[in-house]
Amino acid sequence: MKKTLLVVVLASVCGAANANVNNTYDFVDVGFAGVKVDDSDSTFNGFSLAASKLITDNVFVTGQLAKVEDSGADSVEIYDWDVNLLKVSVGYRYGIAPATDLYGQVGYARQKDTYNAVISNQRFSLSDTADGYLVKVGLKHSFGKFEGGVYAEHSDFGGDYDSATFVGVEGRLKFTDHFHGVVSYEQDSDVAMYKIAVSYAF
Repeated sequence: MKKTLLVVVLASVCGAANANVNNTYDFVDVGFAGVKVDDSDSTFNGFSLAASKLITDNVFVTGQLAKVEDSGADSVEIYDWDVNLLKVSVGYRYGIAPATDLYGQVGYARQKDTYNAVISNQRFSLSDTADGYLVKVGLKHSFGKFEGGVYAEHSDFGGDYDSATFVGVEGRLKFTDHFHGVVSYEQDSDVAMYKIAVSYAF
């Protein structure tokens, strides 16, 4: 009887622990995004909107929309440079431990750049749009109220755009079951990007 009671108690405790260490895949994030490009010495600021939804126990879909801008003026030039980035992907997660997931994603990516400037009283505008793909692999671990992860993402837009491979880290702090804070940072050889967001998990 005592052994049976002990097994029931341990099973309940382990079940409660596992319920608190699931990684988050159902959410909507909105927040601030920043991009630093070394070769052009440009700094972009704007917003990012992201969402994810599990459609089976292992398969999930994601979407991300980011809009950032860099502007400036001096005695010769006044400029405004807008970048719009769209990503849509499907992913698969595999639990390698009760609180750790290995995942992969493949999807579609689109980037549009619009550059407007006045140089020596001459106005001109340039715009370019490219469509491509992304491949992402990562590892997530939940510590209960905090989730951390590392990932690598390769994207290729083709045309005049260079392909890029970013390595990143991300964190999610659970203030409540539904409201979280999210931060991420990623970098390739020339570009660094970061995000600070609030998240609603469902």
